Amino acid sequence: MTCIVGLIDKGIVYMGGDSASTSDCDIRTIKEPKVFKKGNFLFGMSGNPRMYDILKYNFDIPEDICSDPLEYFHKVFIPEFKKCLSENGFLVVSDEVESVQTWTLIGYKGRLFELNSDFHIFESSLLYHAIGCGASEALGCLYGLNDLMKSELKHELPPESKIHLALRASEAFDCHVRRPFTIISSDEIK
Repeated sequence: MTCIVGLIDKGIVYMGGDSASTSDCDIRTIKEPKVFKKGNFLFGMSGNPRMYDILKYNFDIPEDICSDPLEYFHKVFIPEFKKCLSENGFLVVSDEVESVQTWTLIGYKGRLFELNSDFHIFESSLLYHAIGCGASEALGCLYGLNDLMKSELKHELPPESKIHLALRASEAFDCHVRRPFTIISSDEIK
């Protein structure tokens, strides 16, 4: 279980994640960050860590030949990713439906997308999003911060601080979220 938080600020995508690995009643702190950069993408993963390994080390991201990122995900990225997952023995097929036990937050071209376990992908209508068991707490924190920024504060918090506060809120109320937190951004991606 986990909490992955994404935020868009001035066209830059920021993403943060915790370090908990849980199974039943056991919890461990892992060294490998759950958020990472690959090519022009930011990825954050919640669920089975095997998909993380496949995405990071086995998947060659296909060239984007589409004018719209959602079109690219549907027509090119997801079909190639499913093929890679199948080749690595991770794609589950039940009643002719393909799925995985993982949810992925993706930052791409200044936008934020969620790839669900059934390969449905969507873009959040907000400039922030979260996945994992601690997502509700993180989203509540970000909603409150945005509301507070609009009405009472005279200065804006840096995006990294917002993500850190959202992850702290998630950690405070969800026993499957744990520090240390890793926060990355797309500003270094060219």
